[in-house]
Amino acid sequence: MVVAPEVTACPSCGTPYRKGTLFCPQCGHAVRSGDGTENPAPEKPGANGKPRSYPLPPRSGWRRKGLALGIALIVLAVGASVYFYEYTPGGPLNPYQTRVAEVIWTQDGAPLTTSPGFTVHAGKLATVSVQLFCAGGGFFGPTTCDSGSVYLLTPGFGLRGTNAPFTWSGGSGGATATVTVVLVTPPSSFSGDLAIDLH
Repeated sequence: MVVAPEVTACPSCGTPYRKGTLFCPQCGHAVRSGDGTENPAPEKPGANGKPRSYPLPPRSGWRRKGLALGIALIVLAVGASVYFYEYTPGGPLNPYQTRVAEVIWTQDGAPLTTSPGFTVHAGKLATVSVQLFCAGGGFFGPTTCDSGSVYLLTPGFGLRGTNAPFTWSGGSGGATATVTVVLVTPPSSFSGDLAIDLH
C-alpha cells in the first residue's frame, strides 16, 4: 500500500507543497522555520500595492513649541541688539546728525569769541574748546584770572565733562589757558549754532 505524501497550501500564494518543505516552490515564501514550525503568511500590501505603513507615535507638542519659541527669542534678541547698537542715538548707522555751524562763546553774557563747529551722529559726544587770555600785571606783579563755570545756552545739549572752573596766573606779561568742554549732542537731528557762556 502506497501512502501519498501529506500536502499543505502555501499561506502566501496558496500553492500546494509537501510537508517538510522549507520554501514554497511558487513564491519562495519560507513555509517552515528551522525548528519545524510553520511560518505565517506575509503581510498583504495596502490598497495601492505598497507595504502598509503605520503612523509614528505623536511627538510631544511642547518640545516643538519650545524649540520654535527659543528660535523666535534668539532672532528677537539679535534684532534688538543690532537696532540699539546701530540705529539708536550714538549708533554708527543712526540717520540723525548734529550739525553745529559755529560755537559762540560769551563771558558773563558778553560776546567773547567763536570757535569752529562740528558734525557728528546724533547722541554722540563732541569736544569743543576756547582759549582765554589773562593779562599780565606788569610792574604790579603777577595777576590771577578765573575761567568761570560752563553753562550751555542751547537746548538739547548736555554737559559730559569740562576742566572749568579753574584759575591761572597771567604772570607779568600775560598768559593763555584753554577751557575744554565735552558735550552730549541731542538724540535727534540738529542744525545751527551752539552757545556757551562762562561765568
